[in-house]
Amino acid sequence: MANKSSALPIVAGGAALLLLSSSKKKKKKSSGPRSRWGVSVSKDCNTVTVVNQDLFNQFLYGAYDELVSIDPSLTLIQITDALFGEVAPTCSGFPEQPESSEIAELYAVIARAVGSYLVTDSRTKDSIGSLIDEATEISFVDWYIGWRNYPSPEIPDKPSNQVAFSSDLSGYDIGSSWFEENVRPFVQTGQNEGWIDSAYEKFIDSAGVMVGRFIMPIKELPQDVPSVKDFLSKVEEAIQAATAEVFKG
Repeated sequence: MANKSSALPIVAGGAALLLLSSSKKKKKKSSGPRSRWGVSVSKDCNTVTVVNQDLFNQFLYGAYDELVSIDPSLTLIQITDALFGEVAPTCSGFPEQPESSEIAELYAVIARAVGSYLVTDSRTKDSIGSLIDEATEISFVDWYIGWRNYPSPEIPDKPSNQVAFSSDLSGYDIGSSWFEENVRPFVQTGQNEGWIDSAYEKFIDSAGVMVGRFIMPIKELPQDVPSVKDFLSKVEEAIQAATAEVFKG
């Protein structure tokens, strides 16, 4: 982040530090759900709910401003970690294993806010180039991508015209109207436009499926995974069935 006027290309995370200290944050026992600074975090750190957006926003900037007023050389890592520790003191942020995807997302939201404050703060202009080093940025990106869609064998709920995989890709489910609402119209278009012979390849290149909480293009699924292999065979069968129906009239 050598240029103060440029936006951070990606949020950066913390390093499990206490602000102004090199010691790890110690886990504290919690007897139940808690709300801190407008954010409610369940005691098992599996659920995060912003119950007061205004209070949360005020906390983020107010705490940031106070810390930078004390020491403008503080890095994005240090500030993010300190604020996360205030909101979710018993939960694990970067680079630890978060308890849930919602905790990973909370950490990223705080980091993104801190980053936006830092790049527009005249007090930090002397340290703007050292907000986060490249190695830490890369490791945070990997951490966030890996944990925002927390690995789970549970297949998420979906509309009847969609396909959903569990986030760990151990299983999937095809919606009851997926063929009628997606495959057959796609093949019909291929017939109308003259590319029906390559319908399978075009479908793989253009369609997406749910993987946990997110939509992923079929072409980006890891094709060496058993569930993906099985699904691709189902796609091929569906394309063939739709082609037969289209030609049949």
